[in-house]
Amino acid sequence: MLVLAIFIVGALLLGSPRTPLSAPEPQLPPEAVPVAATFSNTTPPGSITRPISTTQAIVALQPISQGAPFSAGAIGHREWPANNLPPNAIADEVEAIGQVAQTDIVQGQVIVRDMLAAATSATGVPNGDFGYGIQVDPQGNTTANIKHLKTLRMNWVKFQMPWREVEPDSGRYQWTDWDTLIEAYAAAGLNILLTIADAPHWSRPPEDSIDVDGFPQDAADYAQFVAQVADRYQGRVQAIEVWEEQNIYYSVGGQGRVDPAAYTDLLKQAYTAIKAVNPDMIVVSGGLAPTSAPPPMALDDVAYLRQLYANGAQPYLDAVGAHPSALPTRRMPSTRAATLIPPVVTTITAVSSFAIRWKPTGRSMVENGDEAKAIWPTDFGWAVRRTEDPRFEFAQENTPAEQAEYTLNAFEMGQTWGWVGPMFLGNLDYNLTAPDTGRANFGILNTPTYDALVTRGLGHQAVADLSPVAAGSDVVIVLDISGSMAAEDFAPNRLEATKTVIHNFVDTYQDGNIGYMTFAGQVVSRIQPTTDKELLAGIVDLTKLAWDIGLDSGTAIGDGLSEAIEMLQLSPANRQAVIFITDGTNNAGQVEPLTAAKEAAKLDIRV
Repeated sequence: MLVLAIFIVGALLLGSPRTPLSAPEPQLPPEAVPVAATFSNTTPPGSITRPISTTQAIVALQPISQGAPFSAGAIGHREWPANNLPPNAIADEVEAIGQVAQTDIVQGQVIVRDMLAAATSATGVPNGDFGYGIQVDPQGNTTANIKHLKTLRMNWVKFQMPWREVEPDSGRYQWTDWDTLIEAYAAAGLNILLTIADAPHWSRPPEDSIDVDGFPQDAADYAQFVAQVADRYQGRVQAIEVWEEQNIYYSVGGQGRVDPAAYTDLLKQAYTAIKAVNPDMIVVSGGLAPTSAPPPMALDDVAYLRQLYANGAQPYLDAVGAHPSALPTRRMPSTRAATLIPPVVTTITAVSSFAIRWKPTGRSMVENGDEAKAIWPTDFGWAVRRTEDPRFEFAQENTPAEQAEYTLNAFEMGQTWGWVGPMFLGNLDYNLTAPDTGRANFGILNTPTYDALVTRGLGHQAVADLSPVAAGSDVVIVLDISGSMAAEDFAPNRLEATKTVIHNFVDTYQDGNIGYMTFAGQVVSRIQPTTDKELLAGIVDLTKLAWDIGLDSGTAIGDGLSEAIEMLQLSPANRQAVIFITDGTNNAGQVEPLTAAKEAAKLDIRV
């Protein structure tokens, strides 16, 4: 019966055409508001910025149907930074006023006139471009992790490169594993940030505590090493972060050794050496840890940054690194609480602890004439306690669901503000590769945060909405992932057998867009109807049973069908259908299956 459900789709789609939803009234944005901010709610994050050859653009102020000309009431001229064209721009065709639209265009979509768009080059990435990134364990599964990053729509990856591991003895280097790693990620089209810290023992001062990381005795040794990295990986590594959390004792050789002047010297020498061999490399100052611990253990991050500027660091950094880790809280507000603001960041009014962390950092930059540079959050996130380490006892205040919601909100905040560079969530996989370490508490693989980023975050809703709608029918596949789908009457079990059939259907279906949804006792994930079959295949591959991702079982058939219907109401296609795959009866949720089915019939959505 499960397999049969897919093959009867042809019969399901033979219905009368459904009248498309009426277009919303055009809303001209105020001229005083930056266009990027005005349309931030329709811009799909996660796409790599496309450099363009002209700044003149047309913004759709209302939906434009395929085959319709651009009218005065449907378009608006805007100037856009040539190095920061929004990812919702049409980039593969030429459109102009009065021309017939070649694809369906949604409100807020950008159409660039008389231009050719090119993929972002491997070098010369502007330091102010926003990006979506995540830290990955370099010892992890490279092939699998690249696939995860593609599924998450990340365009940046961060690796910790411990200097002591690459140059364990002075002049003896171990590059092989790093060459292989960087080649793989660069070949996959990902921008790479290397955080380089942790001096080898041979370079450390004799009075240092070797139980913690620390600076070298001679900053020239570090400068020479990072210059080799910058030279060796030209065109494949885009940015180097010079140390991290150097305002806390465990990064600089022990208590009493936090020294902004010493770090400024390290930064100056590293910057000069890097730029001498690779001028395109972005140099990011080490992200400072927010802390209230007093000397000799630490120095407040804002006070530390001010001392960096006082010591002359400004010319020796392309972007300011930050670690805006938030306090544990059960009340992370929506991004709507954050004011859209220019780089003068002293006007932040967001009340969340995450947003508040930015204010003093930005003020210090403004005070020192450095507001044109971006802040790079090179490590952020919310811990969920997964280890017995007493330092992370606070993490029990955050649930996995809250971690997911906070992460989505933080990415949206950064994307909206306009003065934030790439944001690096920490982290993808340390919960699997290093389960007994502090970083494991922040890992998102096989957690609700991962699922939320795939299904609700990083622009998937918007990407789907911007997909050209095919002439045929839009379909949503709804899959039951409750515990009974683990039954092995199909090989290897019901869930895996069904996933194979879904793959076959997705590969061969040509008539329209396909959406995907999973449910158990509640709706778990959703992908709006799209033509991106690679995305769909990746999501189907990653589908797991509810209990494997920490969710209660149960079968909420009515809720699943109701949300699929709601999803299809956004589709202007002439025909819609739901392919509903379940092996159980309704025993959870808020909506009765019959109620949802009647609603589908009223809207002429075939089930």
